[in-house]
Amino acid sequence: MKRNFFVCLVVFVVALALALPAVAQDKKDKPKSEKIKNALIVKAAQPDASGKFSTISIQTDKGTFPVLRNAIAKKMEPYAGSRTELEAMPKDVDGKKVYEVWTFSRTIEGQKPRRLPSE
Repeated sequence: MKRNFFVCLVVFVVALALALPAVAQDKKDKPKSEKIKNALIVKAAQPDASGKFSTISIQTDKGTFPVLRNAIAKKMEPYAGSRTELEAMPKDVDGKKVYEVWTFSRTIEGQKPRRLPSE
């Protein structure tokens, strides 16, 4: 009985030692999304012929970045020229830093953005 317990314990420890580095490696490689505050939605400087990028860009204090085309970017197009808070994933496309926007909240001049109760 004791022998079976120790064999199971050794097998569990060895399996755990082999599995932990693989799990840690997966978590480390995933890029994190960025929350960008006080960004300005502007029209893109150059239209994209390939269709990868949207017709808008994001202007921050660090520079102006193109936005990948998705449903959220299409919803942002009518609000060109307004300030926004957004959550986006930075990506590298053709050697350029671009953002894939996940969520955005328009900031109206003179008003504080609404906070959800969960935040």
